[in-house]
Amino acid sequence: MTKYYYNETIRHIDRSIRVCSTRIVRSKQLTIELADVFEPMRNTIFANLRKQIEERNKEGFVEAYTHTIAASCNAYHNDVG
Repeated sequence: MTKYYYNETIRHIDRSIRVCSTRIVRSKQLTIELADVFEPMRNTIFANLRKQIEERNKEGFVEAYTHTIAASCNAYHNDVG
């Protein structure tokens, strides 16, 4: 079940990037290419999360999930607003 939700999340992010590939943050005068942000994340922290799921490593999954969501996703969203 965890693998299903992981895959759904990745598909949702990919679809969102296809629909709107650029994020403009007017308050910070930034234009962000979302694929440029997500691809490195996909190849590092999301790859680690997927690995923990595939290995059925509960402790590793909890650590990877916490790192992925708390340290990476939330940090990005808090930074760009």
